[in-house]
Amino acid sequence: MLNKAKGKFKRLAIAAVMIASLLIPTTAFAGDTLTSNKTGYDGNFYYSFWTDGGGYASMTLNGNGSYSTSWRNCGNFTAGKGWEIGKERVINFSGNFNGGNNGYLAVYGWTKNPLVEYYIVEDYGSWTPPGGTPVGTVNSDGGTYNIYRTQRVNQPSIVGPATFYQYWSVRTTKRSSGSVTTANHFNAWKSKGWQMGTHDYQIVETEGYQSSGSSSITVSEGSSNGGNNGGNTGGNTGGTTGGINLNSWQCNNRSSSLNSWTGAVGGWKVGDWIEFDNVNLSGASYLNFNLAAAQGGSFKVVTDSYYGTQIGSLNFNSTGGWNTYTNQSCNLSNVSGNHNLYIICTGGTANLGTLTLGSSNSTGGNTGGNTGANGNVYLCFDDGPNNSNSATLVSALKNAGADKATLFVWGNRISSNSNGWNAYKNSGYSLQNHSWSHSHMTSWSYQQVYNDLQQCNQAIVNAGKPAPTKIRLPYLESNATIQQACSALGLTVVSPNVDSQDWNGASTQSIVNACNNLNANGNALMHDGYASTNSAIPTIIQNLKNRGLGFAQY
Repeated sequence: MLNKAKGKFKRLAIAAVMIASLLIPTTAFAGDTLTSNKTGYDGNFYYSFWTDGGGYASMTLNGNGSYSTSWRNCGNFTAGKGWEIGKERVINFSGNFNGGNNGYLAVYGWTKNPLVEYYIVEDYGSWTPPGGTPVGTVNSDGGTYNIYRTQRVNQPSIVGPATFYQYWSVRTTKRSSGSVTTANHFNAWKSKGWQMGTHDYQIVETEGYQSSGSSSITVSEGSSNGGNNGGNTGGNTGGTTGGINLNSWQCNNRSSSLNSWTGAVGGWKVGDWIEFDNVNLSGASYLNFNLAAAQGGSFKVVTDSYYGTQIGSLNFNSTGGWNTYTNQSCNLSNVSGNHNLYIICTGGTANLGTLTLGSSNSTGGNTGGNTGANGNVYLCFDDGPNNSNSATLVSALKNAGADKATLFVWGNRISSNSNGWNAYKNSGYSLQNHSWSHSHMTSWSYQQVYNDLQQCNQAIVNAGKPAPTKIRLPYLESNATIQQACSALGLTVVSPNVDSQDWNGASTQSIVNACNNLNANGNALMHDGYASTNSAIPTIIQNLKNRGLGFAQY
C-alpha cells in the first residue's frame, strides 16, 4: 500500500478476506470483473483485490496469470496475481501500465516471523515511491534499483495491527514488462542486516491512491538460470517399472460441469478438476495422460486439496482430433505415502482417459531436456512463424528426437501465418523475441526500439505463453540504444556461436558441417523457411548426440 495517507483499515480488510478465503475456497473464471474485496484462484494463479471503496476501482480476471485494472478518482486499491505462498523465484511480467499521478506496478508480498511487507517496484506514476533517501542500490535484471527501508508503527497488517518494516527496491528506469529475480533483492536486503521470515502471499500488483489509471498485466514464473536445466543425464535409460492406473471416469470427485462417460472425461474448462482418494505416490516419478485434443492445453497435478502442493504439470499438444488418443507424460516431484490426487485444468480442453502413475530408471526430471554427458546445445530458429514451413520444421525436430528448441518469433508475421503460429504454440518449444517488424533499428530512437520489441513480447504473451526473456536481434545489429531498450524489457541478447549460412543459400551438407562446430552452451543461427535446413536437422541432431551433447532451450 502507498505510504501517503494509507487507508487505516486496508490490511485488516485484506486479512479478513484472506481468512474467509481459507474457509470458503474461491475459484474465479476468466472474464470475471471484481469491484469488491476478494481473494482466490483464477486457473492456477492466486489473485487478490482490495479497495477502500473510494471512487471506482475494478480488476478483471483474464485467465491464469493475466489481469487488467481500471480506476477513476479512487481512494486506495490494490489488485494482482501470483502465488499464495511466496519464495525466491524469477517472476515474468508483461503488459501495459498507466499509473496516473499516484500508482505503481510492483512485485509485492509479506513474510512472517519477522513480519515484513516488501515491494520490488517496476513502474510508477509521477510520484516515486516510497519517498525519502535510498540507503543503497542493487543491480538486477538489466536495471538499477534504489533500496529503502521504512517502518510502520501499530498499522494494519496480515496479522492485524502491528509494527513492522517495509523493504523496497525501486527501479530507476521504469518498465511494464520484464523479469524480476526476487532472490537478488532478498539478498541485497539481507546484506543490510534486514531479516526476512516465512513467506506469505506474493503477487505482481497494481496499486493506486487518489488517482486514475489502468493496467493490463500477465504474470508467469520463469527460470532462475535462463533455461530449464536438469534433465535426464545421458538420456532415458531403461524402461518403466510398476504403474498405477487411474481411470478418469471413475474418479472419486469432480467438477459438476464436466462430462463423464465410460472411457473419458471431457468438457474441461480452466479451473475444472477431478480427484482420486488415497493414491499411493511412493516412488512415482511421472504421470502419463492418455488424452485426445484438437488443440493444446495444460493440466497441473496437486496433492491433498485443490489448493494443495503442486507436484507436476503437463503442457499437452493437439493429438489431431477429439477421438485420437495419445500418451503424453509429465514428471512428478518426489512424494511418499498416500495422498488425495487432483488433476486441474489450467488451459485448453481435452478428452481425458486413463492416467498412469509410474517410476522410471532415468535420473532426474525431463524438464531440462536430455542432458548429454558433455552438456547441452541450443537449437535456435529465427524468422517464423511461416505457414509453408513451421509445421515441417517442428515435425523434423521432434522426429529427430529434439525435445527442446528455441523459436525466435518475428511478431508481425503472426496474423498472416496462423497455421505456422499454431505449430509454434503447440510445439512445447520456447518462444522468444525476434522483434515485431524485423527492421534495421540502429538509427531508431530508444522509444521506437522499445515499442517494437514490446509489441512482439505482448503478442507472445497474448498467446498464453511466458513473457520472453531472450531476444535474437534482427540482422544481429546492435548499439547502445538497442541494448538499453532490451534491458528495460528484461531481454537478454542471444548471439550465435555458429552461422549455418542457410539464409545465404547454404546446402544441406554445408549446414550440417557448420553445426558440427557447436559445443556445450553454444547455439547456431538457423531459420524457419528453408528446405535445406529442414533436411539437415536429423543429421545435425544425430551428430550432436554422438558427441555426447543434449538439448536445452532458452
